[in-house]
Amino acid sequence: MNIRSYSKENILFTEVTNDKNLKVVFANLGASIFKINYDGYVLTRNVKYVNDFYNPTVYYGKTIGRVSNRMKGHAFILNGYRYELEPNEGNNILHGGKYGLSYALFDVNVVKDNEKIEIIYSHIVKHLEDGYPGNLNVEVKYIVYVNSNEIDIEYNAVSDMDTVLSLCNHSYFTLGCKSIKGLTLWIDSNNYLKTDPETLLATERKFVSKALDFRTPKKICADIEDDSLHSTRLNGYDHYFYFENNSLSNKVLSLSNAKFQMDIYTNFSGVQIYTSGFDPKVELYPDTNGLFDSVAIEPSDSFKSLHLLKKDTLYTRTTKYIFKVKE
Repeated sequence: MNIRSYSKENILFTEVTNDKNLKVVFANLGASIFKINYDGYVLTRNVKYVNDFYNPTVYYGKTIGRVSNRMKGHAFILNGYRYELEPNEGNNILHGGKYGLSYALFDVNVVKDNEKIEIIYSHIVKHLEDGYPGNLNVEVKYIVYVNSNEIDIEYNAVSDMDTVLSLCNHSYFTLGCKSIKGLTLWIDSNNYLKTDPETLLATERKFVSKALDFRTPKKICADIEDDSLHSTRLNGYDHYFYFENNSLSNKVLSLSNAKFQMDIYTNFSGVQIYTSGFDPKVELYPDTNGLFDSVAIEPSDSFKSLHLLKKDTLYTRTTKYIFKVKE
């Protein structure tokens, strides 16, 4: 098990390589997974130039919050007080807003034993610093194991006031492919969160249609040209799927190609799937063939409503990624 740290563009990177050919690069900007390399293949997509990681529209591999996904308008009322936020997607809030956690430089602590390495990122958001109430202590812990190809993400947070909070990781996966055409997806989901096609704001929970049915493994691109997946704001998949049994002992999602398989276990209530249908306006690595070059898989809680975190109550979630070489 090897570990090294280095700085680029004032971002601190931590690289961990286990004994099973899994190498993961983490970054303290946004408490991020910057790169996953397995068996000599790069399994994720991210920016080609480190300076672009500061771009306010770049979420590759970052921790997203205070509020993941979309929130209608840029204000909310909690305990009789109106909290105003700065919109960053029209009149609405995307991924927490202009001052979300994805822009924060986290402190880092590394803990190593004979079985694993823990990369522990911590950050304190002061009351109203990002527009939300409460002094919020956030910890994002990544665990890489010596002898298994598993990456765990543990989220813990506590606030000294009632506030809102929903976190996720926004990694884009390729499994070594140039595009998503060779990727097969399975999701343990009967229901999805319907959105307004022009704003992508949540409307209602519904049973999956044919195009949104991944209960049997199928190629991601099998139905990607379906009319229901295209509008001014939608080009392919950008949908939230509810898990049927979200438990750390039950697999809820698999992504695979001819060589690799990634299985996900989580206690989040569902997952956002985004098939990179728009130009990110930054150069990416590895090089791509254009749109639909990767798939963002974001285990998270439903954004149908805001998630209240009560004062002095621990927010905790976990996601596990397990990688396999297919026989």
